[in-house]
Formats: sequence, structure tokens, C-alpha cells
Amino acid sequence: MADQRQQLEQLKYALWLAIMQNKNEQIVQFFNSPKIEINVNVALTNQGITALHQAASNGNLNLVQFLVAIQKADIDQQDIFGRTPLHFACAIGNLAIVDYLIQSKASPNIQTIGGESPIMKAAQFHQSQLLFYLIETHSDKINWNLVNKLGQNVLHIFRISCVNSLEKQNQIYTQINDVMVELLALISAEGQQTIQ
Repeated sequence: MADQRQQLEQLKYALWLAIMQNKNEQIVQFFNSPKIEINVNVALTNQGITALHQAASNGNLNLVQFLVAIQKADIDQQDIFGRTPLHFACAIGNLAIVDYLIQSKASPNIQTIGGESPIMKAAQFHQSQLLFYLIETHSDKINWNLVNKLGQNVLHIFRISCVNSLEKQNQIYTQINDVMVELLALISAEGQQTIQ
């Protein structure tokens, strides 16, 4: 029993390491090997990070596609903090992975234990291009009025990240203003729809 547990831990570490190093061919062989039996949704770390979480965090679109389409990874699996692969992709601003995950039916409205949605992660990490893209293409799938445990919605979080960014860079970007205007309009529009 202890040997099996140790062997599983070694397999999980080997898989995690291959993902960290973007060794896609090795990962495909790992999952396709008849000698290795490991669930694609197994947590590879103590924080509950799966292969899909890590691939999204690394920005590895090919691996994300393999894990979702071929291995049937749970697209909305949460780690111990409640983060999904979409949270990670939004945090790094990887438009291709975010788009793929949403097109594959990942929920953009799942909240972490702190109440953060994936979109809030994009706002927190100042991913203005991604936010603008989401407003343009996936607005109908996103609840823009979600609030975190601090009572902040995506606009509040984006404002804070803008202030922090501007303090660091001493510049103002037109795109920041465009995103803020769009977010404000969406939040106002959703609020009016729920009242009526």
C-alpha cells in the first residue's frame, strides 16, 4: 500500500515536472501509456493543482486542448482555493486559452473562496486587452455584477489595478479608459435588467 502511494506521488511529480517544462510529447505519451494509470483530474500538488490548471497557468494552448478534448479533463475543477483553469488563464492574460476554455463551456462565473471570478483575476492583473476582448465576444456569458468577499466587482478591481499600474509606470493608456467605460456600461446595463 505504501509502495503504491509512493509510486503515485512519483508519477504525479513526473507529470507536473513535464508540464512545467512544456514537454508536450512526453505528456501525451504519459497519458497514452498502457503501463501508467493516472486520472487526468488528479491533484498534482498539495494546493489541488491539476494538469489542466498548470497547463493554463503556463500558457500552453496545445496541452490545454489535449487535456480538454482528448483526455476529457474537468474544465471547471477547482483547486483548494476555488480557482479553475480559467482563473489561471485570465490571470496571465492568455487570450487564446481563455477563449478556448470558454468556447469549451468553462464557466466564467465560478468564484474562489475569496469570491473572485476568473474575470476579476484578469482585472486584478491588469489584463486590459483580455478584458476588452471578453466584453466584445463573451459578454453574454459573464455575470459582470459578481462581487468578491470585499464587496468589489470587476470594475472596482480593475480601477485598483490601474492605479497601481499607473503609479509604477507614470503613464495613462487610452485602452484602460476604454475598458473602464465598457465595464461600467455592462455593470449598469445588467443592474437595470435585474431591476426591471
